[in-house]
Amino acid sequence: MKIDEIIKKSIEVPGISIKRSEYSAELILKEKDGKGSMTFFPLFPGLTLAYIFINSPTWAAPDFRDNGSIETGPLLLNYCVTGRCELILNNGNFVYVKDGEISLTER
Repeated sequence: MKIDEIIKKSIEVPGISIKRSEYSAELILKEKDGKGSMTFFPLFPGLTLAYIFINSPTWAAPDFRDNGSIETGPLLLNYCVTGRCELILNNGNFVYVKDGEISLTER
């Protein structure tokens, strides 16, 4: 899945806007109970680094899977600096990643 497709699906979610610069694209979440951002840095074709900062109880994520497509969503390397992060797994279950923990998921 290309980064432009991810951004297009993400800005369809209420409360999320986009800011673009020459070298990055940033999704911005502003809601009454929190805020956050996801900044995407394309490193080379097929590999994009995303820095995610969330200070909100939730961040609604779109469904990246297309019906009938064998293509999967992005591969996510999650690292929690402080607090905790709830991650939804491919099978619908979820896990919490806490301070200093790392996880690798496909979404």
